Amino acid sequence: MRYGFGFLGVFALSLMLSIGCSEGGTGDGGPVLISARDGGNASDPEVAVDPSGNAVAVFSQSDGTRYSIFANRFTPTAGWGAPEQIADDGSSAHGAQVAVDSSGNAVAVWVQSDSTFANRFTPTAGWGAPEVIGVGVGPQVAVDPSGNAVAVGQLFVDGTRHIFANRFTPTAGWGAPEVIDDDDGADARGAQVAVDPSGNAVVVWEQSEGVPAPYTIFANRFTPTAGWGAPEQIETDDGGYAAYPQVAVDPSGTAVAVWMQSEGDRGTIFANRFTPAAGWGAAERIETGDYAAYPQVAVDPSGNAIAVWQQQGGARDTIWANRFTPTAGWGAAERIETDDEVDAFLPQVAVDPSSNAVVVWVQSDGTRYSIWANRFDEMFP
Repeated sequence: MRYGFGFLGVFALSLMLSIGCSEGGTGDGGPVLISARDGGNASDPEVAVDPSGNAVAVFSQSDGTRYSIFANRFTPTAGWGAPEQIADDGSSAHGAQVAVDSSGNAVAVWVQSDSTFANRFTPTAGWGAPEVIGVGVGPQVAVDPSGNAVAVGQLFVDGTRHIFANRFTPTAGWGAPEVIDDDDGADARGAQVAVDPSGNAVVVWEQSEGVPAPYTIFANRFTPTAGWGAPEQIETDDGGYAAYPQVAVDPSGTAVAVWMQSEGDRGTIFANRFTPAAGWGAAERIETGDYAAYPQVAVDPSGNAIAVWQQQGGARDTIWANRFTPTAGWGAAERIETDDEVDAFLPQVAVDPSSNAVVVWVQSDGTRYSIWANRFDEMFP
């Protein structure tokens, strides 16, 4: 996770969870325990927020024998509720992701018993029954304002990983999973998905060009009228492997994808942009420093994008950012944290409809890890 909220006023960030000092409440000013106090270890939280400020969090929690998927919901008037198991009993479940629409309906996906499951929450009926959706491991999910959802993942077929997608509509439910890579025997993995307000989806992933050729970055686009298109390679550097793609879209359906690309013994950050009128452009390097990795990207309603990543600076890792505008393109990469003594890593970014951005990351002080943040107007005065 890895998302900005932009046009929907909806965002999801992967967070590092620590035990809170209180339970329930509206969350004004103090940490809150939202998992079961009498349960076992809890991990892998994800959270999404709707435009009214209602939040849905999902996580894994153990009962001492196995892990299951739980959810908890926050409303501004009542605060957090009680955690609720949303996966069936049986085998362990993990890897939950969640997305919400503009009405507060949520879709959660996860892996259990070597299958991918989904469950849906509505404010009127609560959580439903979990359902197999068949997109494989590493599932990701995105929704549009009308509650249509697209889930993607990777699934082994005849010994090779392929990218699968499935779509949910409130009227018809989930459809049949569908292969969306080029299905030529090359290994595909690491799919990420973003959806615009019209229900158009963009999926990016890394795919091998054949052993021992390196991985490259591919994309495919879904429209409600035409379905999935043809997969397209969106980076063309044959000198090294490409990995860790991320994607975000604006209300017009314009998408920005970022990824790490190796050049010799170091990593670099590249980006490419899709417009409905012109398709994908040319991949472009957006940083010029030492080894860089783990990029994230967010876009606002005007099509401005912010990419962030971690980058080696001398003997340690630092956090950097670059901004794209439709008129000027990408600017110069800028370091956005300034501690020269300790490592900083795993940044996440979110952007609001007014183009304000917040970046958070993990940073060590030599004794423990902490979470730091920086805001757009400080990064780009």
